[in-house]
Amino acid sequence: MLEINNNVKTLENKHWFSLFTTHKNMYTNKCEQLANEYEKLDECLYKYHYRLKQGYKAVHFAWRKIITIFGDVTFKRRRYKYWNQKSGKFEYVCLLDKEIGLLPKQCIYFDVQFKVLSILGDGKTISRCFKML
Repeated sequence: MLEINNNVKTLENKHWFSLFTTHKNMYTNKCEQLANEYEKLDECLYKYHYRLKQGYKAVHFAWRKIITIFGDVTFKRRRYKYWNQKSGKFEYVCLLDKEIGLLPKQCIYFDVQFKVLSILGDGKTISRCFKML
């Protein structure tokens, strides 16, 4: 009887480990899918003819890392140089950041912010919020 219970516990541990790895792979795949979608959107912005009419010229690539509810997402996007007539000098901008609504130097995406605010709205303390994420 004792051996059967140990076998059941071993099977349960293997089952939970299998679920954990599946869950981890699912989130890893979501992060990769999100990064691929952002890079495709950047490619579309690069090919968009209106960008050239506005005077945006692609200079180089830059990496961006953001934290989402799926995990860390790292993607490559183009930086553009354009002439700002108000300031009278060249400025740099990433059109992808503007398109998806990222502010400069923002590393936490809006879905994580909403999740934290919803947990805080339930009356939980900040230390409990980060445990629940």
